[in-house]
Amino acid sequence: MPSDKPDDLVNVFLPMLLKRARRVLKDQALAEDVVNDVFTSVLANPNLKMGDPKRFMRRAVTYACLDQNKKERRETALLKEYRVWQAPPELEAMREELEKVFDQLPPEQQEVLELGVNLTMAEVAEELDIPQSTAESRFRHAREAARELLTKSQEKEK
Repeated sequence: MPSDKPDDLVNVFLPMLLKRARRVLKDQALAEDVVNDVFTSVLANPNLKMGDPKRFMRRAVTYACLDQNKKERRETALLKEYRVWQAPPELEAMREELEKVFDQLPPEQQEVLELGVNLTMAEVAEELDIPQSTAESRFRHAREAARELLTKSQEKEK
């Protein structure tokens, strides 16, 4: 930790972590909630071994944001039947098929695809604390795997 005082941890990392959460979530209030939850969890465990605190906090916030996105997708799916506007059946079927394909991809490819919707590959690499070439490679492999899974799915329907 930057020092023994919890306030110092918050003061040092809060601006960086809020910026990161806003970029991933695209929602200021939600970003503040996620960062607050991460700080609450970390500060509640004084024996936590962080290693590099900056890296630890960045990863904790990134994964908390990804979890939040997954939670919102699940809630959206549960509320789907209560929508006033219903998507045309062909679009709804396409969305469901894409979700099934997404769920079959390895977690590291899912992360890159999910973050890549709103961020550049350089930003994705920074978020995940990996080299940009690794982010690009995971993105390319995810796209290829998704294309292959979609092709197989469409061939089964014929």
